[in-house]
Formats: sequence, structure tokens, C-alpha cells
Amino acid sequence: MDGKFGSALKFDGINDRVSVNDSDSLDTINKTITIEAWIKPVLTGNRNAIFYKESCFGFEITESGTVNFVLCDINGSCQRFDSKRAVKNDTGNHVAATSDGTTMRIYINGEQDPITYPAPARIYTSNHSASIGIWRYGDSNFDYPLNGDIDELRILNRCLSEEQIESDYALGEGTHSVTVYGRDTAGNWNYSTVYFNIVAVAPVFDTGSGTYPSISGLHNGTLKPNQTITVYKMYTYPCPGTSGHSEYVMIYNESGTVAKGNWTGYGCNWHNISFDTPFILKANETYNYTVLTGSYPRIIHAHTANVTGGTITCEEFVDTNGRICYDWMPAIKLYSTKALYQ
Repeated sequence: MDGKFGSALKFDGINDRVSVNDSDSLDTINKTITIEAWIKPVLTGNRNAIFYKESCFGFEITESGTVNFVLCDINGSCQRFDSKRAVKNDTGNHVAATSDGTTMRIYINGEQDPITYPAPARIYTSNHSASIGIWRYGDSNFDYPLNGDIDELRILNRCLSEEQIESDYALGEGTHSVTVYGRDTAGNWNYSTVYFNIVAVAPVFDTGSGTYPSISGLHNGTLKPNQTITVYKMYTYPCPGTSGHSEYVMIYNESGTVAKGNWTGYGCNWHNISFDTPFILKANETYNYTVLTGSYPRIIHAHTANVTGGTITCEEFVDTNGRICYDWMPAIKLYSTKALYQ
């Protein structure tokens, strides 16, 4: 699922969710906090959870589209309030919530909401797991599933300022700069400015989402782009409700290896393999690929397929049980370079 930057997580509004085990880093959130994300909710009159850690803190979209922020104190009492403004339906919105230990604030698309609320002086910490896209109570009780997309979710143990929230919202495609000021030993102020461009991330080679049946294994085949493309990451389509992904990818031709990449585990970008160095695939040239998949990735059930950006073929697929097929290809997307610095 395409997001604000790269891929987003899509939730079906029924039972999709991401579970986050309790960790020391979450337990450092005991006084100040920032939660922010890009969301694209489908508003149907139901509550839509963004992030929730039981008995500690939570963030959601209400039935009317306003934003709700809740913090619980060390005595088990929870402070919650709704924003005055609402998010836009089926549209990308940047939402954020902060607390400095005194005041709780909500931001929508970089602008602070006029309603604020007194914050607990201390935020309760617990050994409960956290959840993205749903509210979880205990081990098996779930409520308020999100219908929509989440991207760039961040939970910080500090309170970002209004200017920082506005900057996070504004930091999209275009030219930006960062200026650092410092004073030397003689007391003179100096500064240095770095300019950089961010360009939209778009798939440049996309097989489509594929179908069942599915199983993990080793794919070997070829791909031929119909235009010259620069690639920096590969996305693997997962089957719904699974952790389908690729664990390893190599692209090569007669001259040798073009690129290799390895999966880095279940983190924020577990669908993706990012390459350390972007590489170029030339138009109408044939490249070999080797892709090792895990869990249940979606499959293109064909020997050859014309796809967005070119063609892809299967030479051999060996599944995890040793069965060999000649018409199973990985459902993947190759993405172009995400940023150019100058």
C-alpha cells in the first residue's frame, strides 16, 4: 500500500492489527510524550484506533472524525479529550498528540487544535503489549479496528514543539534546508546550511498484488524493465493477515551482481528490503533475480507476466517443502530513489 513516504499499513476495519511487544523504550514514556502519524481513514461512523497501550496512552479517530487523545496516570485515572476539528475522510491527514507533563495538545495537518486538556504529571507504565490499528484489552479483547491506512507512525518520549510538529507535516516533496548554528571559542557565531530535495516515492516496477495460494520459498527468474529505472528498495505483497515478506534478494546479469539486499526483521518496514546503494536497471535489458520469501507472500501464478514497468518471468520456484513449480513468481514492487541531496 503506497503511503506518504514509501509504503503504508492498510487496515480492513474488521480485525487487522499490528501487535507491539512491551519494551524498555516504551516504558521510558512516563512524563512527556509525542504520538504522530500520517493516516487515511475511511469514516463510517465508527471509532478508528491508531495506537493504544493498555492503561498507559492511546490515540484514535472518533465516530465524527475528531481526534481523541488519552493518557493514564500512575493511579489508574485516565485523562482524555477530543479535538474540535476533524480529519478529512479518505484523505491523507497528519495527526499528532503531545504532552509536556502539564498540557495535552492535538495537532491536525500541522496546526494545533484550539482545545487542550490538563495532563497527568506522570504517565503510567505497564508490561502490557501495545497495538497499532486497534484497541487491545487484555490478551484477547479487541475493539475499534481502524478502517484505513497508517504511515510514518512515531511514538517519542519527549514533547515536540508546535514548530517541530508543523515541520514534520510540511516535510514533503520539494526543496528543504537545515541550518546549524554554533559559536567558536572566540565567541563568534557561525552557521552552515545544507539544502536537499525530497521527491515523491513511486513504484517503477510493479507486478500487482498477486493472489493465493501461497507458500514461502526460493524464486528464480528474469525481469525486463521497459524504461531505465533507479531502484532503492523492494516491497513484497503479503497475503492478508500474514507476515509475508522477502528475506533476501539478488539481481544480476551476465556481467555479475547488480544488487543484493537482506531483510532486517519485523520492524516498521518489514514489507521492504532496502538496498544500501541505489542501482540502475536499463530499459529493455534482461536481468536475473533470486528472491527468498518468508511466511505467506502473494504470488503471481504465471510463467510470464506483463506488469507495470516491464515483464517478469519464472524460471523455477522451490517451495519450503521442496516442491518445484515453473509458474510461481513473487508479487513485488521496486521503488525509485526517495531523496536527492545537493
